[in-house]
Amino acid sequence: MTVRITKPKFDLREKLTELDYSRVPYQKMPAGSIIQLVAGETEYRTATASGTYQPTDMFATISPKFASSQIYITLGGDGNNNGTGNQMYMTYYRSIDGGSFSNLATNGRNDTTSIDQNYGFAMINGHDSRIHVPVAMPFLDTPNTIQPVTYKVYIRRQTNSGTVEFPANDGYQRSRMFLFEIAGGGIESVAVGS
Repeated sequence: MTVRITKPKFDLREKLTELDYSRVPYQKMPAGSIIQLVAGETEYRTATASGTYQPTDMFATISPKFASSQIYITLGGDGNNNGTGNQMYMTYYRSIDGGSFSNLATNGRNDTTSIDQNYGFAMINGHDSRIHVPVAMPFLDTPNTIQPVTYKVYIRRQTNSGTVEFPANDGYQRSRMFLFEIAGGGIESVAVGS
């Protein structure tokens, strides 16, 4: 009795032509690689006289591909303290999967106010004048989720009367936010200095 074994034909050339050399699979990306980029923009100004953080119209939403990913946030736009001696504080709030928003800026060592009144990530202050100035607030977040994550700019006023504004010019220069999903594994935000 003879036993015959057959196996399917394997054509190496055919298999090589099936490979997609134009991109590396996401799960093979080394730590620190950009997996995706999402952008948001607004031309609508938010003005507030509140001493607690208020939401602006500047936000962007990203759905991370991996729970181990980090999100690098950048922001560009102009802020306006809107009066002599006014101080405007800015921060990011985060919402995961449509949940409530929470402030990402932790209280500093000299900050004795609540998390909704801390000094945030940026401050605009004109001791002797009203000023319009560019704003940059880079931040690296670790949301630990694959659910949609929304980042929104919040602002508040510190002193004097009147309002503070972001972006500064309603209907003109746009404010822009970019969210980069970064492959996780080793990028740390380290406090330096004394």
